[in-house]
Amino acid sequence: MPNVILRKGIVISAPVDLVFDCVADPQQYARCQPSVVSLEFLATPERGDIRRGVGTRFRETRKCGKFHSTCELECTSYVKNEQLRMVRDANKRDVWDYLVTVEGRDDGASTFLVLEARAYSPLSKIATLLFGKCIRSELIGDMENVKRHCEREMKWRAEQHQQIQEGHVAWNRGDDVATLHVVPMGKLTTKNRDRSTGSSTYKSSTSTESVGQREARPAVTSTKKSSFTPAAA
Repeated sequence: MPNVILRKGIVISAPVDLVFDCVADPQQYARCQPSVVSLEFLATPERGDIRRGVGTRFRETRKCGKFHSTCELECTSYVKNEQLRMVRDANKRDVWDYLVTVEGRDDGASTFLVLEARAYSPLSKIATLLFGKCIRSELIGDMENVKRHCEREMKWRAEQHQQIQEGHVAWNRGDDVATLHVVPMGKLTTKNRDRSTGSSTYKSSTSTESVGQREARPAVTSTKKSSFTPAAA
């Protein structure tokens, strides 16, 4: 009979699809967790290299104090924007079953995590109870990190929308760093934002031209003077 290690619910002020993408994508989830030091997908000849959805297998290494802990997880159930199940079978000693459910609500997404452990032997059951406390604490921290990541992303999107209302915006977005170029009236601002920490830096240069004047300027095709001299008739 499974032993319920953790039942934990949390409300995240973000859309369901954003929250689900964060918990369902192993790479994105790992980027939210400071304790994760490495992530390796485990491809098989039968299923190939699956990185999301049912059949996804990966090896995750975390830093636990002065030590490192490695485990292999496999996705066994996947319903987009609703439910995700990850299972860890520790060499037939015990099974850890992670079930994540995401539901929409007026103020964001309600995320619920249930962790169950099933032991193959009495000795494994004792080990499960001992490690369960540590894993419970770690998973609660994981959920808080997911909440911070998603709400920080929503804050960045709102900030970007505000800049669009104020002027012309062009942006280049990468995995960890997003660059936002804002051109309001008479000023060019470049904003670099580290999405992993939420910190921002600005560089500005002033201009006497308005956006309309800049757009109306004729294009300069060449600035090089020709050295050709026509021959005398």
